[in-house]
Amino acid sequence: AGLMAARRDAPGEIAAAQADVDRAWEYLNRYDEDIRDSLEDELRAAETLNESARDELEQEQPDYLRVVKLAREANAAADRILAQARDEHETAERLRAKAASALRDAQAKVAMVGRFIQVRHPFVRDAARNTLVEAREALQQAEVVTDVNARITLAARAEAAADEAYSL
Repeated sequence: AGLMAARRDAPGEIAAAQADVDRAWEYLNRYDEDIRDSLEDELRAAETLNESARDELEQEQPDYLRVVKLAREANAAADRILAQARDEHETAERLRAKAASALRDAQAKVAMVGRFIQVRHPFVRDAARNTLVEAREALQQAEVVTDVNARITLAARAEAAADEAYSL
């Protein structure tokens, strides 16, 4: 009975696995910059498993149990890879949003402190002006750097320096 069920289910299992592999490839290709390259290697391995299942099914006397096993392994691997790829992409999106927020906060703080010092220029000590210059430099670096973690760090540094300048 198990052999008959495997014989009946084998083509569907291969098709389902191929659909999941294709879906995973589409996602990996769409968000390639956010996803580690090793997932592509793992997906190729899953694709190879499914091809092995398809090749076995085309044999004169296929081992249907092996075909179903290979196709299910490929399907499970593709599902796992797609889930990991989604997690990695969503993590990257959250990090980019955090960087954008940190940059906006730093820009606002530096601008506010700059206006404050400009209005009260004669009464502001040189230490405050120098600290504001440091804040502006950190902000400029944060605006041009491409690494998201570095952007967050530089924006935080700019905001902290602006706070220090304001307190001075």
